[in-house]
Amino acid sequence: MARHAERYDITDLATSHTVLLTEKGKQDAIAFGRRLAAGQTDAVLFHSPVPRCRQTAEGIARGLDTERVQVSGLSPLAWLGGDPLAIDTGFADDHIRTHGVDGFLRSWFDGLFPPERVIPLAEAARFQMRELLAQAELGTSLVVDITHDWNLMVVLEYYFRLRHEENGTPVFLDHLTVTASGAYPTARYHGREVEISRKTLEPRSPRDGRRAT
Repeated sequence: MARHAERYDITDLATSHTVLLTEKGKQDAIAFGRRLAAGQTDAVLFHSPVPRCRQTAEGIARGLDTERVQVSGLSPLAWLGGDPLAIDTGFADDHIRTHGVDGFLRSWFDGLFPPERVIPLAEAARFQMRELLAQAELGTSLVVDITHDWNLMVVLEYYFRLRHEENGTPVFLDHLTVTASGAYPTARYHGREVEISRKTLEPRSPRDGRRAT
């Protein structure tokens, strides 16, 4: 699961969905696809409905194709755009204008919002992990999901205990991987590793071998 490639600056929250990739972002997406190709035979790509995410997925598909990886699908998924995360966008935008993005995210992740306005962190993270694990049943050697920084930060905060204030906002094309083979699915991010219970979708406790630090 990766953030989209480099985009132009967002100057207005109301039109943020219309902001597209820079030329550098388009080329970076192709190069990223070529790097992902190592050891892969076929791939399926999903992306947020936001156009810059589709542009990123198309670039990755080109890179994979260059390395003779067969891309069998490239489709939008609403949850990668944040919609099923059940965030009241009007409420969120008002809070962001007053407290900034970091203030909104910290209040969200710390459970300070009414659940009918913003989905609780645990629910949002488990929803995304459930979707990622379901994709492991598709039977391809590689599945790529192109999304946004918020979607990544939800997983990083909940499963890896990485606060964005210290870890930073995921950069363009920053990504995490989920491997579903073995007794426990494993999520990996920048050398950190977390095993996840299939039954509860919870990170395993340290005594059970959770290795995120």
